[in-house]
Amino acid sequence: MHGQAKVMVIDDDENILFAFKKVLEKDGFTPIFSTNGFEVMEKVQAEKTRCNFP
Repeated sequence: MHGQAKVMVIDDDENILFAFKKVLEKDGFTPIFSTNGFEVMEKVQAEKTRCNFP
């Protein structure tokens, strides 16, 4: 893999986001966090990269 893969985590609970941050960073990912749908769209547009949604 070239560079670190980015993973977006969306949740309104900061404890959940913190837990994901620790796990993702430990596994070599770059986490991006959002707490609501509007923020998700702003961050997706700001990243200007390809996004895959499951």
